[in-house]
Amino acid sequence: MTGAGDSRWLELAPAWAGVLVVADVHGHAERFAAFARYARTQHLFLVQLGDLIDRGPDSPGALRLARQLREDGCGEMLAGNHELKLHRLLTGRTRALAAEHRETLRQLAAAADGYELEVWFRQTFPRLPLVLGRGATVLVHGALTPAMLPPVSRLDRRQRTLALFGEVVGRRRDGLPIRGYGWLDRLPAGLLVIAGHDPLSGTCLYLRTGRGGARLLHLDAGAGQGGPLAAAVLDREGRLRTTLQIPPDHTEPRPCPVVPWPDDSLSGADGPAPPAPAARDADPG
Repeated sequence: MTGAGDSRWLELAPAWAGVLVVADVHGHAERFAAFARYARTQHLFLVQLGDLIDRGPDSPGALRLARQLREDGCGEMLAGNHELKLHRLLTGRTRALAAEHRETLRQLAAAADGYELEVWFRQTFPRLPLVLGRGATVLVHGALTPAMLPPVSRLDRRQRTLALFGEVVGRRRDGLPIRGYGWLDRLPAGLLVIAGHDPLSGTCLYLRTGRGGARLLHLDAGAGQGGPLAAAVLDREGRLRTTLQIPPDHTEPRPCPVVPWPDDSLSGADGPAPPAPAARDADPG
């Protein structure tokens, strides 16, 4: 469905009515499964934006469902920084364990198919896309530049870091890294980027406009910090049709409004703090 390469075009078979883009799941497998059911009933190909694991109660369940979607040809997932961390742990490339990573490893060890999921993930992660494009819409976990727009067979190390971690501006707020969005100003007019990673949205989703006319939908509504799990529906041509979310303790998607970022003239690193902030991603790398 997606071809090959770090930055790819998403190819859809005629049976698909469009695409359901699901934000950072962070181990909330039940809500992820609800979106998978919605995608199936609406004949939508499902793309998960990365950060599938950690923080939530069922990272093995989230991995299990992502594996099923990929093997059934019904979905794809992007690589996120939390997937990178898990791959490094499982391949012995790091021993640094935060509490959230330790909990994910504990959940995998307790799952009947935990070892099988670990083997699958070790083999699959290096083949996951970092950027997916459909029409004038591009999906990425963190951030991108014009040189990273599809199709690109191999991103260099700096580009991969940008796709996985976003742009860090070298300052901190409340002890956590601040993400910059000056990269949006360098993208061409007419482009819509849908990204996760930075939980700036909440009960509504924020749409930021760059100085050159490109737009950015912040799809991460903070599921990993107690907020909703959000998703966006694209038509076959990649045009944004609607946005949805499943709040905590709910089981079915419901409509979610999209509102402009409060001051689009401050779209770069010096932009305002989120007006309804969720806890920021504490993992700087």
